[in-house]
Amino acid sequence: ERIGKKFQGGDEYPVLHGRASMSESKGTLGKSLRSFTPIYDGDEQIGAVAVGIPMENVNEAFANANRDIILGAIFGILVGIVGAILLSRYIKKILHGLEPSGIAQLLGERNTMLQSVHEGIVAVNRDSRINLVNKSAQDI
Repeated sequence: ERIGKKFQGGDEYPVLHGRASMSESKGTLGKSLRSFTPIYDGDEQIGAVAVGIPMENVNEAFANANRDIILGAIFGILVGIVGAILLSRYIKKILHGLEPSGIAQLLGERNTMLQSVHEGIVAVNRDSRINLVNKSAQDI
């Protein structure tokens, strides 16, 4: 629609001297982001191409991209929180609802009971390896 028409903005001079460039300037479409590229036939510059996009469109694209990034980050954080809650519930179920201090207390009580029993106790695992021997069993 504007091919062959007079160019506005004053930022076209670098391309007329053979240098590609980009600029932000006010032209026939209003304030826009513009890119200029020279056209060559062999070694001779025979013209130039200018492409512009209104700054409103550029700003809108950045706003949409920022919105998508923020929504993605919020979604990721929510997924992480839900995952952490589910994982903690699963681990707590495996540990029968015990906190680390409760587990330590149970282990201490178990060791005290095993060592205070007068009979010898030897615990073995499925591979018949000894896991536990109390004091009375060691004395035998």
